[in-house]
Amino acid sequence: MSCTVPTQAEVTAVIKRMRQQGTDDGLCEAKSCEHELGRSVWASVSALANTNGGLLLLGIDENAGFTVPDGFDANKVIAQFIDGIGDGPASGARLTNPPAYELARVEVDGRQAVAIRIEENKPQNKPCYVTGRGLPTGAYHRVDDHDVTMSTTDVFEMVNLMTPSASEREEIEGSSAKYLDQELLDRFLSKCGNGSTALNETLEQKLAWLGITTADGKLRLCSLVALGAYPQGFLPACSIDVIAWPGTADDFETNLRYTDRKICEGPLPEMVQSAVSFVMRNLRCCGVLQGIGRIDIPEVPEEAVREAIANAALHREYSPYFRGTHITVGIYRDRIEITSPGGFWGGKTLANLFDGVSRCRNPSLMHIACNTPYGIDGSARTEGIGRGVSTMTKKMRDQGLPAPSFKVTPDQVTVRLFRPSIWPPEVDQWGNVTFPENPPLKIPEIRISEDAPRITSLPDYAFTGEWSPSWIDKDGFAPAGFGPSAAEKAKGFHPAGYDPVTEWQEELKAYMQDKQVEERVRNDEQGRYFMMTKDGWVLDILRERYPEPLTIHEIAERGEKSLPITRRAIRELIDAGEVLATAPATSRNRKYLAVECA
Repeated sequence: MSCTVPTQAEVTAVIKRMRQQGTDDGLCEAKSCEHELGRSVWASVSALANTNGGLLLLGIDENAGFTVPDGFDANKVIAQFIDGIGDGPASGARLTNPPAYELARVEVDGRQAVAIRIEENKPQNKPCYVTGRGLPTGAYHRVDDHDVTMSTTDVFEMVNLMTPSASEREEIEGSSAKYLDQELLDRFLSKCGNGSTALNETLEQKLAWLGITTADGKLRLCSLVALGAYPQGFLPACSIDVIAWPGTADDFETNLRYTDRKICEGPLPEMVQSAVSFVMRNLRCCGVLQGIGRIDIPEVPEEAVREAIANAALHREYSPYFRGTHITVGIYRDRIEITSPGGFWGGKTLANLFDGVSRCRNPSLMHIACNTPYGIDGSARTEGIGRGVSTMTKKMRDQGLPAPSFKVTPDQVTVRLFRPSIWPPEVDQWGNVTFPENPPLKIPEIRISEDAPRITSLPDYAFTGEWSPSWIDKDGFAPAGFGPSAAEKAKGFHPAGYDPVTEWQEELKAYMQDKQVEERVRNDEQGRYFMMTKDGWVLDILRERYPEPLTIHEIAERGEKSLPITRRAIRELIDAGEVLATAPATSRNRKYLAVECA
């Protein structure tokens, strides 16, 4: 966010939005400040500076319909804010690491208020916290419309954002070289320590020089994780918990908790390979004819899965604050989700994720991993040159899938690899076929949206190849090409009395019903067909009513659905980042907006 001066038009629009939704939100905080700046103002400044920045409105009373209270003194409040943020006398400063800001006087209903744009702090200037409260209790972050005290792990990550982890070189009490995997150790030693005469000594001395052990023979955490025969004997949570779920969310509302699960353990190469193999075993494959044989193509490229899981293991936080937390891998109907302890490190952000520069908080662990060939024949190597994200993205796009998405908080990183869900990878390539001139029918093309593997629209397009009425198999895969035969083309693309569009719609409807997905197929004025996934009816309602946010009762009434069904649909859309809640779940004023509109 660029720190620009708030405008009157912007504030007017924000006030209108907040009055409609009945509350402020993650992007804007209103404070009445009837008499003076209260302590909560500085908590809000801290929260905005530590999250995504935003607009702070002073002299706006949320409880009175976002109006300016009687007696509000803009001059007094501005002076107090300038002093408290540190631009006045040093004795008046209320914040440590205060953010950049821009301030303006604005009018609300003919009365003067104060609008202040708070810029998000740069990584090296986080956390911003209330000096008088100290760390961690004085540091806040923004969660919806609340200023929430940051956790100990959040603060730890922000404070140590630019400092390589000391934990990875920590000595492990009670350990020694006898706990190493001999084969992995031999592979490592064959690559390292051969270029200096200083290392031509005993094995014990060589291990100490190479940072595998301490001077008194204890293993360091990095060497135990990368080369240990069973690191979990010392670090029980240094493992990968992989769970296959039957739906699109962790299901705690039914007795069916999960369909498959495995705790992957062992040294880092073995642990990663075990997790990758388990994931691939729980995915579908598409059989493709090649020559006289068939090859099986997994619905998500194995290389992308491996990069995501390996990155999680190499870049996770190993400090004592996080040592009890597993890496988790969730296999859902529509995606694979890999979550690792610890946020981005070293100035790495979503903006520079593809710059090809590796920023690793665990350089010693990375060094060992890069110099330890793994796999059955020892030919596989970890590169450590910052190409992991680019590799994941390329492999996904090569298979017609959306690029990986990332959710980053101060204390964890989550990577999503979207499955094609009900559609094969080839489906995105069907739109490259041209339609003959003057077609008698409007036949659809199938398109997958960029941000998620959901069908959004089905524009006009002609069939190619051989027409098959049953073109979707029981697992949701279809041939790479389909359409009328040569004989059918000569008759006008379809046999007499046969309507491929109607047939296609009926097959699609039956398939969607089989998949327990509510569908809607209609023809618009351009001759295009549209289909929505099971929660699409919620988005339709929110789009129609925008900019007015709706309560769950209003959505249920308009959709003619029960409250439990509506609640579940909204929750899944919020998790998918498609719907925004205007207030916490406990608030009576909680309403919902479609993110694409908001």
